[in-house]
Amino acid sequence: MIDFKYYFYENERTYLLTYLLTYLLILFSFSIKAQNTFTCGVFEEDNTVLNNFQPQNYDPDAKYVLNIFFTFINDDNGQNNANLYFGETYGEYDAMEIIKILNLEFNQFNIYFKYKGFRVVNNTFMTNGLQNLPSIPNVYNFYLMNSNGTANSAVAILGNTQVKINYEAYEREYGNIIVIHEMGHLLGLYHTFQNYNINDPNNIPEGNCERVTRDVNSPFYNAHIAGDRVEDTPACMPYHTYDNCIHVFNPNETDCSGTPYENVIPANYMSYEFQSNCSFHFTTGQGVRMRSHLQNPTYPHVLLTYNTIESLYEPFEITDYGGNVVFSVEDNGDGTAEVCRNLRKKHRFQKGFDYVFYSTFGDDPSTAIYDELPVVKNSTASFYVQINQVNPAVSREVFVDCNRGFYCSAENFVKGLVVSTPLIGSYNFTVKELNEMEVKDPGLYETLLNQFYHIINKETESGAIKHTIIYKQ
Repeated sequence: MIDFKYYFYENERTYLLTYLLTYLLILFSFSIKAQNTFTCGVFEEDNTVLNNFQPQNYDPDAKYVLNIFFTFINDDNGQNNANLYFGETYGEYDAMEIIKILNLEFNQFNIYFKYKGFRVVNNTFMTNGLQNLPSIPNVYNFYLMNSNGTANSAVAILGNTQVKINYEAYEREYGNIIVIHEMGHLLGLYHTFQNYNINDPNNIPEGNCERVTRDVNSPFYNAHIAGDRVEDTPACMPYHTYDNCIHVFNPNETDCSGTPYENVIPANYMSYEFQSNCSFHFTTGQGVRMRSHLQNPTYPHVLLTYNTIESLYEPFEITDYGGNVVFSVEDNGDGTAEVCRNLRKKHRFQKGFDYVFYSTFGDDPSTAIYDELPVVKNSTASFYVQINQVNPAVSREVFVDCNRGFYCSAENFVKGLVVSTPLIGSYNFTVKELNEMEVKDPGLYETLLNQFYHIINKETESGAIKHTIIYKQ
């Protein structure tokens, strides 16, 4: 026989325990979500009307190359609240990683980014905004800082050339998505959920939310002028529920006319679904919108950021260095030598492309993938570069300025050798090896034997040798 009193008591206790655990789990989930919330402040400047529509002379084949420059802002002491380097400053590696991310995603729309350098600014006042910090002209300015001066994780001005991202946001597991998201704003894209919660009968249809319908004959159709103004991105809210990346229909989630959202596609770069496990993407319509913006930008200074396709084939940096032929080694008397070699050129190419190099030799690369930072340094004549993302059937010449000059630099002495003999050619001699301290000793001459010949070889860190023969009276 069942003891119903005991049965109901035990089940009630189980129910209460289950309820309590469920409540705590939900509370914990909200706590986790709150800690990882990303907010983007995208602004439209006052009295500015964006050129939102596709121009009549839209060119689907045009290629756009945009100059981009990076600024990393720290406190006065050179540190920041970034965790990646334990508070130490970002640098070229990080700039190259970001430009790689941008090129990998935007190249599909024939939009390319040309690296124009970086700077580090140590100013505590500027870490919380950009007060008194002039931007670099004729480039897209990309800032990483402690705080962008707003309550948002990142800030961009729609259709303009400046974006500010907090270190904390960039270092999240979806930091790459944030970079692409913010660049989308600069290229004229709104959030996919733009104005989803606005229902203003006095401002129809632009001020209203984007309606669900895609029937152009419907009186409710406004996808071309409302929301994000891109017709192939479904009307949506900031967040939806998905099952295996398929939108879960919810009749209680509706647009401002009461129509439930349907067929929402997850993981659009311009949504807030940064932690999605689905495939992130732009739509074809978003690509057309970005290209339309670049063909007919709202702000005239955007045009000044454009570069040529040819610039992508050019190294972002050319520096002098010394070759393998040593012309002279002069002892500076301070433990170093001035070593002069044949002048050579080092050509460095940015990340983000798959390269093929022709007419190179030695240990110079013949190919390089998007994640590499290739260097061509052995060529004494022109070589050729192919970029598969631009045109795999075209290669362009890189001129090498090869002259007969010299490259001189100071190098430390690291070791040496002294051979001492009373008579040159005699089999009577002694050999003494010099360590780094001894070879740098300014009193070395005083330690040598009198009335002997001394053959002194001092070797630098690169292997250059200062060869001297003396006779000490």
